[in-house]
Amino acid sequence: MDREEALQPMNTDESVFQPPEKNSKRKWVFILTAAVVCVSLLVGIFCVIHRQRYGAVRKTIGTTTVDLAKLSYAIPDSPYIDLSDIVGMIDVDEVFHPTKQFGQTMSVHAKIVEILPDTYCFFNGYGRIGRTAYRILRLRVLDTIVGSNMPSQIYYLLPAYLSMDLQEYDSFIVTVRQLGLENYTMVNATQQTLEAFTLLFEPWSVDACWGSVMAFSDDVLDLSLWEKEGWSHAKDEVLSWVAPNGPESYPGKQGRNIKDTKTAIMNARQLAEQERWYSWLPRVVTTNTFWWKEARQELRYVRAQEDIRHIGLRQSAVNFSDDYVEASYVRCINGFETNERIYMTTRSLDPSDILLALKNGNVRYEVDHFVRFTDEDLQNLPDLSDFVEKVKTFDPPKVEGAEGLVLKNVDAQYTKYKDYVFGDVTCTWQYEEDGQERILWLYHIIFPDGTHTEEGVQEFYSTVDEWIAKQ
Repeated sequence: MDREEALQPMNTDESVFQPPEKNSKRKWVFILTAAVVCVSLLVGIFCVIHRQRYGAVRKTIGTTTVDLAKLSYAIPDSPYIDLSDIVGMIDVDEVFHPTKQFGQTMSVHAKIVEILPDTYCFFNGYGRIGRTAYRILRLRVLDTIVGSNMPSQIYYLLPAYLSMDLQEYDSFIVTVRQLGLENYTMVNATQQTLEAFTLLFEPWSVDACWGSVMAFSDDVLDLSLWEKEGWSHAKDEVLSWVAPNGPESYPGKQGRNIKDTKTAIMNARQLAEQERWYSWLPRVVTTNTFWWKEARQELRYVRAQEDIRHIGLRQSAVNFSDDYVEASYVRCINGFETNERIYMTTRSLDPSDILLALKNGNVRYEVDHFVRFTDEDLQNLPDLSDFVEKVKTFDPPKVEGAEGLVLKNVDAQYTKYKDYVFGDVTCTWQYEEDGQERILWLYHIIFPDGTHTEEGVQEFYSTVDEWIAKQ
């Protein structure tokens, strides 16, 4: 025994004299305890990261040019959401009447934290009108009434013609429809920039004034909201719904407090499920929804590309297709879209029922090959910006019997096809024939060698196939 060992006090711990079996048991208890502590710490860290990642986050991701004079502040005639893809299957006016909206979607009790000062419009995606003007609010979620996975703060989209004089109210109960996952693209028309929002929501109705937003003062429904500019557009309808004898399916009632309003919303949700009002997915979805290998690969690719934008989130009613969720992405170059589109689709959030990840798409047609723009492609692009301005000066097409031929719109994108990149310009012409309004779509094409079609052609792919055959 050396000097250091000799100076150590004798170990009198009883465990020294315990049988080997007892020592082994204590060792396993210690290991299990340590494992539980580690797991708890990891779960805690994950929850913190999750809250940070899926909270109310926005950032500038690019620049754009939007003519503010062309933004539309018009009030829509109908409160209904766009359900054109299911018209004919059901009585839309009956099933999706705005009095039933709280039974069909998620809803929260919230307080306004901030009203962003700028005006926004949609970048693109699923038939959204890119010239409609919106304002965006940041809300603190006080309580999730219907729904799950709701973050503590969210961004909320309202039509810009509605009065934003809303800070006088204590809180709001609102319907929420999810617009995008992480990094959903919107155009900041005021600053001329593109911004990415994490978890952006909108009211259930196209127009929030049709009862999607209820204001509360001193814990009671405040009817003065519908006296304000824009909100008063639906005043007569909403006041009839909140009257004591108004429809039971609409939870807001004159003199009703917040607690009873929440109870009425839960009752409306149960009624929707019983009578098949086609309730929508009752949970907030994130990119974690697309967890399988192919989808994760695509998401990693998307995050590595600075010019790929998230432009769409589509969810079908639970009653229709078992929690169908689809997210879409598109590459944009110099402000123009391309036909490099990525669609991720799930038939269900149940891991045993994943449909597939669709990785191809086109503005006009579905194609049977992947589209990936390479660095070489990006260095050899047609001058699309110059041609878009030039095409506006071309002579109108010759259409026999047409009257009042007017160029209504010009859309352009880069289209990669058979290893060539073309400039693809779509001109929408409007005219009258025999008293009927008609639309003519013509394509102008810029070829990779810099030449272009002088006159519009009816079909894009047959035209570029002819050019490729000559090379």
